[in-house]
Amino acid sequence: MKVTTVYLLQLSAFLFGLGLFLHGFFPLSFSSMEKADFQNFPKHIAEVQLDRSQYRAKFSRTTIMLIDALRLDFVQRQESMPHVRKLIENKEACLLKLRVQPPTVTMPRIKALTSGTIPSFIDVILNLGSSEVKTDTFLQQTASSGGKLIFYGDSTWTRMFPNVFSRKGENQDPLFVNDFYEGDKNITKNLVSELKHPDWKMMVLHYLGLDHIGHAEGPFSPKVPGKLKEMDEIVRKIVFEMTRWNANLYLPSLFIVTGDHGMRDTGGHGGSSAPEVTVPLLVVGSNCASTETLYNQIDFAATLSVLLGLPIPASSIGNLIPEMLADLTEEEQLLALVYNGERLLQKLLLEQFDLDQREFFLQHQEGKEMHKEYLKMKQIGDEVNQSLFKRAKLFYLSSAQEMSDLLAKNFVKYDLWSISVGLFLSFLTTIASLSLFLTEKDTLTIDWNSYNIFFILFGTVCLKHLPKKFFQLDFSLCSSGLVGNIIILITITIIRINCKIILSAVKERRTSWIPNMHNIHLYVIFCTVFHVISYASSSFIEEEHQLWYYFGVTLFIMLLLGELRRFKSVSLSTDLSHLQKLHSVVLKYVGLLLSHIFLRRLNQTGDKWLSVPDIGDWFVTEENKMSLSWFFIFTLFLVLVVCGQFSGILTGVLTFTAVLLIYYSRSITGHVTLFSVMKSDSRVSLLLFWVNVLEIAAINYLPIIYRRWILKKYLPQDGKLWTGASITIFSLISCLLHKPHNAILTVACILTCQVVNKSINSILSGTPKIFMIILSHLWIGKMFFFYQGNSNSLASIDLNAGYIGLKSFNMIIVGVFLTINTFGGPLLAVLLMLHHLQSNHKIFLQTCGLFLILPLNFYMAIATGFRNHLFVWTVFSPKLLYEAFNYGLFYVIFTVLGVTWCHKS
Repeated sequence: MKVTTVYLLQLSAFLFGLGLFLHGFFPLSFSSMEKADFQNFPKHIAEVQLDRSQYRAKFSRTTIMLIDALRLDFVQRQESMPHVRKLIENKEACLLKLRVQPPTVTMPRIKALTSGTIPSFIDVILNLGSSEVKTDTFLQQTASSGGKLIFYGDSTWTRMFPNVFSRKGENQDPLFVNDFYEGDKNITKNLVSELKHPDWKMMVLHYLGLDHIGHAEGPFSPKVPGKLKEMDEIVRKIVFEMTRWNANLYLPSLFIVTGDHGMRDTGGHGGSSAPEVTVPLLVVGSNCASTETLYNQIDFAATLSVLLGLPIPASSIGNLIPEMLADLTEEEQLLALVYNGERLLQKLLLEQFDLDQREFFLQHQEGKEMHKEYLKMKQIGDEVNQSLFKRAKLFYLSSAQEMSDLLAKNFVKYDLWSISVGLFLSFLTTIASLSLFLTEKDTLTIDWNSYNIFFILFGTVCLKHLPKKFFQLDFSLCSSGLVGNIIILITITIIRINCKIILSAVKERRTSWIPNMHNIHLYVIFCTVFHVISYASSSFIEEEHQLWYYFGVTLFIMLLLGELRRFKSVSLSTDLSHLQKLHSVVLKYVGLLLSHIFLRRLNQTGDKWLSVPDIGDWFVTEENKMSLSWFFIFTLFLVLVVCGQFSGILTGVLTFTAVLLIYYSRSITGHVTLFSVMKSDSRVSLLLFWVNVLEIAAINYLPIIYRRWILKKYLPQDGKLWTGASITIFSLISCLLHKPHNAILTVACILTCQVVNKSINSILSGTPKIFMIILSHLWIGKMFFFYQGNSNSLASIDLNAGYIGLKSFNMIIVGVFLTINTFGGPLLAVLLMLHHLQSNHKIFLQTCGLFLILPLNFYMAIATGFRNHLFVWTVFSPKLLYEAFNYGLFYVIFTVLGVTWCHKS
């Protein structure tokens, strides 16, 4: 079997191990489907009877207005929402603060708000296709009690709760971020009619326009103040109608305004920065008072349930917000507090916690003693001691908060066996891949006999039954289903094959090129090891771009020094051609280093310096639109020149047309200016652009396919033609999807790879040269990933790029566009690498694959070790998703290339 084929199988085995690991690290569901009722409501404290009739609704109807991506400072600004500020200042409303748990995306946050539970981190992926929620929520409790619920807004709600709302009007494309106004107008139109209907108990409104503006233009967009004033006017309308309701209803009405998550300073959300995880909670119609105390978002479900006289959702692990209990009597407040505290205690008992000597348990018991004394004094008619009430309330709140934090900390149930098996498979595959990397032969013999078959069958039986029998581990791999058995069988097969590969490969070691290693190789190896070790630090993960900037620029300087040493042996004073070449090399590297200084400051990223203004921030301001327009024109001209070296005359003409269409499409959307062209919704220019792209693909790919598959010929130049056309097409698509000021990255990436490749060819030779070309291109891809403004935070993904030219949400198209835009730098660098390496397929696959799986394998171990770390969901988990997706993307590329090369040979 050819080593190339074996290595493709190794990459597949690593992907399988990675999948098992992710399945264990990101379980799909943690929550029970149990529904709460009053059967477990506390009936007494010691010998004192509790009066459950005191636990009753305080409000007749409730309106919940959820403004997507509503940051706390949006409400605090006097000019943004004047009516809201007036309500707060006149004490007609109170402003509270909620802390949102990552991931800060819509679907998990709706779960947290309505159920009081912490969703799984993998819900950030499931957010794209929200499924029905089985977890208990105050919505289902309201419906079960006979109340009618209505909803208007984000269709995520209707997919999550399909049978709850009696009337609904959903925005069918909540992920279509170019809709700033129309969806919100439809919600308000329905709201106006519903305000006149007296038949509903709860109304939920979810406005999306603010979030869409944030994704497209950021929180400091000139569109934000207008959108906030629109929301402020809606609040005014609802508050005005509440006055009429309260005059006709036995109980007053309650109005809640909040956000599902915030918005980071550079736009978007999904991370853990303060503006993303802090949202306002505006309460109108209650006697609560504003406070600076920061409560958890999961506290809302339990608190609202108490105010509405509903059972607290069974899955809720939140505490009660004391300021919102101001409408309850002292006895009612203590009753609600002991009810929630007993629930949390029962949850801890189910988790088998030892409560006897825990501080929170002692506080809860002390609160019950104070509560009992308070009730006794009230029953006998003595003057109630206010200190008893205050102390009981304080003890209840303090103990419940500690219990809530403890439950939240232990809420995640990792599948440790899946993690262990996936990690072991990945580690074993990495060792086998390293052994293959040192293999001299082009073929590897893997023989099969009855012993191997017996080993696989015996191992399958052991892995299925022994862990459960001896270690009491109950996990998905032990399921009796067909899928579980197949997974175990594949696992044992991979283990056996890897062991045979390692034994076979170590007999043939390729070490002949190691003595010829250059200092640059030692530097690259050192940086690779250092980068892998840096994964153990959350700060290094947040600021990973700093490492790649340093590594890359240092590599450029070392290549320049290598070029200078090459010229040192030549008498430059007598050889004018060498002197000219030296000047050319020096000028190239001076330009290269200066350009990278500019690129580094184009988009701030990471965490520490994210708020520092950058060149991109300067370009996107309205007063600098003309400068951005000229810069974009200059960029597109460079794209035309640079791509011209990869194509012929006809392709060049089509590229010129595509470049014009890119600029025109940006001008009609208002991003850049073009004479008197006004903003328009016309998508004709984009349609023509895609026609040009298809024509470029046809005139370049079809002749190659015809020669290869029909004539059974393969010309040496076909590889260059194929990769050259791919680079041109990918560059054009990247320029279309990138923000106008980021389009320069495409040109810079191509020129950087060309300069570095030429220097490596001049300095090195043989296998060390190929090794360095591959690694340098991988490094350059990483640098340009971060130059674009990407980071290891999910909030840095530019969702707006996924909707260029679309009228509605399309999962496949949006996914492809986002992938091309987000990973544009690494993908373009790989295309350039393939263009520069038209042979040595085995070394390409082995080197690329090995330097992808080595860091990822180590990081999987790091993430496992830090699974209980404070930053596991804010730092380590997002990075794991990025790396896993990156590997999956490159796996597809390697598979396509490997199959093509194997077929060609």
